[in-house]
Parts: sequence; structure tokens; C-alpha cells
Amino acid sequence: MRRVIVKAEPVPGVEVEFGGFKTDIPGAKVDLQALAEGNKTRGRAGSGSPGCYEQAYFTTKSGSIYRARNLEDGSWEIEQSKNAIRTTITEPCTIEVGRSFVSPNLLGGRLYPHTSPVQEIILVDENAKPSWMGAPVSQEETDIAMRFTKAKHNPETT
Repeated sequence: MRRVIVKAEPVPGVEVEFGGFKTDIPGAKVDLQALAEGNKTRGRAGSGSPGCYEQAYFTTKSGSIYRARNLEDGSWEIEQSKNAIRTTITEPCTIEVGRSFVSPNLLGGRLYPHTSPVQEIILVDENAKPSWMGAPVSQEETDIAMRFTKAKHNPETT
């Protein structure tokens, strides 16, 4: 994974930047259960301690953007930018570049979500500053969080 600056717009017109990591290397994996355990050890976002990844975004070959949010109980809420369905995953699962993300959850008798192949994964650390000692941690930026939020508010544009 490589360092990136993640641009977000939590409130319309208010842009913020966080540190994060991104990968698009086929076979790269993010184990959500291990990430949740790490978050428990390091503390929650807002604690001021970097290394807490409570949000992850991933894009798929079909062009969809998904957001995974770590909930207080260690489970993950998965949400797609193109619809209002949210699913909470309490069982171990992994996001892998180049493979479909398949949730262990059933919705209407089918695994949901079950995506097209993952293109990239971005981990967001809301405690990490996008610069250190005045120098950017990376020259690479991503606006995936902004695109996700925009798509949620304006689904007809995606």
C-alpha cells in the first residue's frame, strides 16, 4: 500500500484532508476483522492517535464505490454509493484487489453485497494529518470519499 491524501467533504462546502493508504495491486488484501482488532488497540477516530482505519473505500470494475465503516462493536457496515442498502457484517471477511467482494451476509436469500472485481482499496485514517512537519506525506491524492458522498446525495449522476 502507498500513502495518499484522502479528500473528503463531510458537510457540503467544507473540504477536509486525511492521511490514508491505497492499493491497486492485484492480490492485495484487507482483512476487515484484523483491521477492526487493530482499531480497538489503537483507539477510535478522534482520539488523536494515528493508525486507526475506521473507514475503507473500494471501487469495482463496474464503477461502483463502496464504503466500509467500522462500528463500535467491531462489525463493519458496507454501503454502496448507488443505492441506500446498508449491510452489517459481523463475520470475518476480506477485500481483495482483482476478486469480487462477497459478503457472508444474506439479503433476500442471496449473498449481499456480491460485487464485480475490486479495482482499488483505500484506507482512511481520520487521525492522520496529510502533512508531517509541513511537508505532504504523499503527492498522490484521492477524492474517493467526496465522490462517494456526492453519489449518495445525487444518485442520478453516477
